[in-house]
Amino acid sequence: MISDYEKNNNNRITLIGYAVGGLEFSHENHGDTFHSLKLRVPRMSGNEDFIPVMIPDKAFSFQGDDIDGAMLRVIGQIRTYNKDTDDGRRRLIIYVFATDIAQVAENDAEPENYAVLNGFVCKPPVYRKTPLQREITDVFLAVNRAYGCSDYIPLVCWGRNAKYAANLVVSDAMTVKGRLQSRPYKKVFPNGTVEERTALELSVIQIDVTKEEDHEEQQVDHLP
Repeated sequence: MISDYEKNNNNRITLIGYAVGGLEFSHENHGDTFHSLKLRVPRMSGNEDFIPVMIPDKAFSFQGDDIDGAMLRVIGQIRTYNKDTDDGRRRLIIYVFATDIAQVAENDAEPENYAVLNGFVCKPPVYRKTPLQREITDVFLAVNRAYGCSDYIPLVCWGRNAKYAANLVVSDAMTVKGRLQSRPYKKVFPNGTVEERTALELSVIQIDVTKEEDHEEQQVDHLP
């Protein structure tokens, strides 16, 4: 476990799922080596979420990279950054930064996907209804972390949570609990080409509006 990251309780996620492929080298930074991994987390509905995980070497509790199909427990934080695209735009990249990762036996654990975030609304919520008339509200949450950084995490709220979230305003402080889900979609470009992509968002199961002083790193960040 990496104690430096445990100090920030604004952002916590636990995943238990299956490795898809092995570890891949990602990058080095200040002498630390980082690897990437995709985790497949089954849902009770029978669907599956595919979640990218970034792993510093110091987070490993096991040896070797031949872990395709192995059941893993990942503890960490949801992180985001903006990536410049070829068309001059910026794309929000979302992943889980692992502070601890360990292999577990299938008979000792079940798939899990549970996150708790403390943050601030950084963009006006968007309320709408699906073609089947289900209510849904999209919210962007700014979650502060060390060294003046923030992660901007998209939330999707359904039903009663959607009605509640629709009335939130920018700078409202809140705690949310939910599941980090993946959603495939098709990106259509002006030249007519289509690219298969996967969006990640937190599907909210509980919202609690809180006081700003209850949050660590108390500055309010707004989505750029």
